Amino acid sequence: MAMHGRQLCGTERRLHQFPLLVQFLDASDRLSVQVHPNDVQARFFDPNENGKTEAWVILDAKPDSRIYAGLKRSLDPFRLQRHLAAGTVEECLHSYAVRAGDCVFIPAGTVHAIGEGILLAEVQQSSDLTFRLHDWGRLGMDGQPRPLHVEESLACIDFDRGPVDPVVSRLQNGATEELVSSEFFTLRRHTTHDSFCSPTTTAFMRCLC
Repeated sequence: MAMHGRQLCGTERRLHQFPLLVQFLDASDRLSVQVHPNDVQARFFDPNENGKTEAWVILDAKPDSRIYAGLKRSLDPFRLQRHLAAGTVEECLHSYAVRAGDCVFIPAGTVHAIGEGILLAEVQQSSDLTFRLHDWGRLGMDGQPRPLHVEESLACIDFDRGPVDPVVSRLQNGATEELVSSEFFTLRRHTTHDSFCSPTTTAFMRCLC
């Protein structure tokens, strides 16, 4: 980033951090119910932060492992707050079983959680802003409930989005599917039995040399 910031990110990008993070998540237990701000909201909380839009590719999943993505239709902030107070948030969440190969796109503002028994690859905007809406009643290492960020979460939730299902990929040619195309990243899956070189990678390396 220090040496090749403009080549990596372009002249319109803020250059203090690389804009994307790719990681693997192996969930042995359900992760907390979270929501991430968009870019505008993020800078209200921290002027140096990005929002966080992300996508998951399921690499492995135990039978009946579930993803929670989006709220059920016609849910408004007042009904969600009532469920939060009653501890019945799960009734508000859209969820479904997943299997290896599924892809889920989580735009900023989407309420989401990863269920137990899922291994996935995640690409996301680089950001440390994560707001925990609900934690399934679990306790932290100190025996106390982990902090929640209900006010911040409610401010960031996109209540118009509704349920978020796995993406339907678009086949670009015999070996390439486009899974996600957003303003922040494009995610494609290449399936091949032979070695190959990505034209994007070749152009990128030529730019740096």
